[in-house]
Amino acid sequence: MDQNQHHATGGGHIPPVDEQQAPPVISDSTPKKRSGRSGPRGPYGSRSHNPAKPSLDITIKGNRRPPWIQAMLRGIQDYYNDPFKFPMLANLSGKQNLDGSPRQNRSDGRESEVRVAMAIVSFLDAGSFMVGTPLDNGGFKHRDCIEIARVAGMLKDPTEEEIENRISPRPTQTFWRAWHRLEKAGMFESHKRYFKEFGIRNGKLEVQHRARPSIKKVSRHFLVLITKGLDYKRLEKFSKKAYDATKDRREYWAKKHGSPQDKEIAEQAIRHNMATKGLKTHSRKGVEKPLTTKEELTQEFHQTLVKAQADLVRQGKDKKAILNIIADRYGNLEQYLAKNLPQKTPA
Repeated sequence: MDQNQHHATGGGHIPPVDEQQAPPVISDSTPKKRSGRSGPRGPYGSRSHNPAKPSLDITIKGNRRPPWIQAMLRGIQDYYNDPFKFPMLANLSGKQNLDGSPRQNRSDGRESEVRVAMAIVSFLDAGSFMVGTPLDNGGFKHRDCIEIARVAGMLKDPTEEEIENRISPRPTQTFWRAWHRLEKAGMFESHKRYFKEFGIRNGKLEVQHRARPSIKKVSRHFLVLITKGLDYKRLEKFSKKAYDATKDRREYWAKKHGSPQDKEIAEQAIRHNMATKGLKTHSRKGVEKPLTTKEELTQEFHQTLVKAQADLVRQGKDKKAILNIIADRYGNLEQYLAKNLPQKTPA
């Protein structure tokens, strides 16, 4: 099985929902743009929201989710018409009506909360309750807020500058409001994940260190509360089955390829023992075979720039000088690829 395939596997039975009253929660079509920033305001406050016809579907590419994930998604959808299925979120303001009943949130807010929550659960790894894909080699591919916003259809339209400079798109304010409300209501805990972003500004390469909110874990209590026919015992059963499936794939991968961690530890131990005897050897890492694909060369180019930037920072160079030196020394990615990609021999 390809390690980048979605991990969602499992079994168990959850009472089926009538298909006529449960519209598809996953579509293969392109999601409707929902920037919400243009056009006149509607009678309900939002520019794009109609309470009678809410847009509650999301777009996911890849494998179909198992029945119990589908049941969770339907439960989240049902929250729109029945807000007090998730009372902590429905009454997050803590206010009451004149008759003393808890005041529920607005329908346009529920619509965005449904879409964001469904996008999060669609990426759920039930074995760990993290949001992402466990890889066969022991790693884990986390899904950050950009990917979640893309599935929810809540990315801003890119500006000409962002398109030209290949800068990552940004989630809308509607997405962030829903994200923060869901977090406050206890659906998940978040933390920041740091990454490097490469772009070209004013004709020069720029490397920026950024941070994006990412989800630690989705709450088991939320999943039990929102899903019809699901209790802690069943959830534990589904989780164990997903965990065992991931474990089996990783054991198979380790038997076929060996443990990369063990091999690295063994190599370091041998080198340490040799060093105590005054012997030194050099690793062939990075020179075992030439890089021949665009993806490999792109990664090498970015790694080279990061290392060069770090060296210049240690030398006390300011940001402007660093960008000028790197641009003069390395040029841009297109030039690097043109210089290093193997040329195809004409037939």
